[in-house]
Amino acid sequence: MNIIKPATVCPKPAYIYAAQFIRSKDGDTVVIQPSDGAVFMTCRLYGIDAPETAHGSKPAQPFGENASKELKG
Repeated sequence: MNIIKPATVCPKPAYIYAAQFIRSKDGDTVVIQPSDGAVFMTCRLYGIDAPETAHGSKPAQPFGENASKELKG
């Protein structure tokens, strides 16, 4: 009998930023600019596995554009 373990809890982040949303790169990655004026950061959202949008020669996965639109919202 297999026992399913509950998902692990994300550890407390080392830093907490107040930031402005700049754009979404796809359904699980965003670009932000910290409120203190620091350089823009690309952030991958922990625990999210969204379909990818088109990147260069790589085609988009089904519903990749939908995931990106939802993240923007």
